Amino acid sequence: MPSPFWDSRWPLAEAIRAQRVAMRLTQQDLADLARVPRKTVSALESPESRSTGAGFSWESLTRVLEALGMTITAAPVTPPTLDDLLAENAQEESPSASPPARRVRRVKKADMGGPGHAP
Repeated sequence: MPSPFWDSRWPLAEAIRAQRVAMRLTQQDLADLARVPRKTVSALESPESRSTGAGFSWESLTRVLEALGMTITAAPVTPPTLDDLLAENAQEESPSASPPARRVRRVKKADMGGPGHAP
């Protein structure tokens, strides 16, 4: 089972690739700047490649981030309070949040009237 660290929703891989592209660097250019193998840059940009054995170390990650002018910041995750959850739930259930549902009645073509038909 893959680690949640490499869950596809985690944006590190995308951020690394986006910054490299913005700097107009190839993977090899970035690898040369960071003094890591190109395979490491590829693995950092594509978490799925970890299953193929292309890994990297924390040192390699920090070298690549430094070469890109990026850093990682650790911050505690604060779970929502009960008040936060109740407020969110109230917003979702608020009648002003979405228009009221309309009842739709099916009409047969013969009931629609038209040229030659009495309403």
